[in-house]
Amino acid sequence: MLPPSPADAWAHLDAFLAQHVPALAADLAAPVSEAALQVLADTVGSTTTEPFAALYRFHDGQQSPTPGLFFGLQFLSSAEAAQELERWAEQLRDDPALVTDIEASAVPEGTVRAVYASDRWVPFASDGAGNHLAIDLDPGPDGTPGQVISFGVDEATRFLLAPSAAAFVGWCAHQCADGHAEVAPDPDAPGGLGIRLRGGRTLLDALPSLFGTK
Repeated sequence: MLPPSPADAWAHLDAFLAQHVPALAADLAAPVSEAALQVLADTVGSTTTEPFAALYRFHDGQQSPTPGLFFGLQFLSSAEAAQELERWAEQLRDDPALVTDIEASAVPEGTVRAVYASDRWVPFASDGAGNHLAIDLDPGPDGTPGQVISFGVDEATRFLLAPSAAAFVGWCAHQCADGHAEVAPDPDAPGGLGIRLRGGRTLLDALPSLFGTK
């Protein structure tokens, strides 16, 4: 069975939010302009906007930090993604040794570069404390350009979550549709509710059990 198209995946995700967490549904921004999408591509040096299209042609991020769309992680706007990318790139320019001096690993091995950070990892989701999901345009030898990964200051392991942003949105829609996600209290959110993975886990908390080596 083919995975859902980005349009179908977003339609399912939007419908779940509208029914169960309407404040979060209302917080999602309108689709990005093609000009703004091109700015993001130019910032990272991509020759195409396609790696980001499955995210931003449907919603240009969230309008407030909480509740986080991606199971506890805020969906950054394209402008915020470009700013985060530049912040990480500046940090690496100021201290190039960070790339290799801070120990990191990748799961599955070889799919993601086992380094602290890369100026070709485009953060599109954030926990607000320096940890992200990113579109990886600099994959390991067994990875795919445009894949979705995790990285951050508190995350020693870089997990591969999906081969593309489209596949990641489809995975999120599947978690909601099949009962793997739940509405959970979020005292910082408008309306006091957000979505978490089953058991009240954030996506970062669940990475090892969901995407670790079996």
